[in-house]
Amino acid sequence: MKEISIREQIRKRGYISEIEPYVPTTDLIFTAAHIGKLEVNKTVYHVHQMHIEDALSDTENFFRAFYKTHDVPYLKYLINKKYLKLFKRLNVSPFELPVIPKTVSGDTFYGGLITELKDSYPNVSFIGIELNSLVTELTSSSYAHEITHAEVDSVNGAIGSYYNSEVLSVFIELQLAELLDKSENILRTFDSRRIYEIETLARELRDFKQNRLEKSEDDALIDSKYVVSDVRAYNLFAEYYFGSNATREYIKSRIQSIFDGNYTVEELLNEFMDINRLNDLNPTLSLAPKAVKYFKR
Repeated sequence: MKEISIREQIRKRGYISEIEPYVPTTDLIFTAAHIGKLEVNKTVYHVHQMHIEDALSDTENFFRAFYKTHDVPYLKYLINKKYLKLFKRLNVSPFELPVIPKTVSGDTFYGGLITELKDSYPNVSFIGIELNSLVTELTSSSYAHEITHAEVDSVNGAIGSYYNSEVLSVFIELQLAELLDKSENILRTFDSRRIYEIETLARELRDFKQNRLEKSEDDALIDSKYVVSDVRAYNLFAEYYFGSNATREYIKSRIQSIFDGNYTVEELLNEFMDINRLNDLNPTLSLAPKAVKYFKR
């Protein structure tokens, strides 16, 4: 399948803003570095291996309890050879998308959703979900992350800005991690890796802007997406984590409205934080005081 540029993906998915690689503030880099050096975020938390069936079942049970999912477009290959391809498109539950084990080096645990983009949004068909072949207690949240992509990416207009295309997936990843382990070992493992991701990518984007680091524009845009989405996801999750039962139920209901196509990610974010400059080339971005408190808990 031919790769297309990030700008072409942005156009075909119908995102509203023409963006440039994000330029992080010194304050964001300093804050992320400070949080990452805290003992609670440097600790290696033990997680257990699991059977893949149990990990996937935990995710499906979570969605059944918290959200109503909808069928998503699936591209099923009947024949897939070098010179001959035969396939059909189906609408299936996101949990019917094939799970493809992927061998990765180190302890990487993120999944990867394979998509096919056509001429206009939302003409996207999913082929399958890649997950680390080493299955642990982290797998369920990684699977939830990708299921969320399938739900949101197949709803026309659910996301306005490419910068925000990972927000809900990261949020729901954390939401399930909190639920699965009351000791928070799973949640804190995701926290430490995400804060490291924020700091590392933010530093690289600063160096890229200052011509001290070579990086393709596509890679810079992808890094920008993760920095902006991670920060906004944690700002929102801190509201959920410290929120009352009413606040938690309200956020869940708004996410359901996004899945249903009646609300957008940007509208949800605007209810809890200042993102008035969505279409700016370089949006204002910082970890909110409540998010800092969350990382220091």
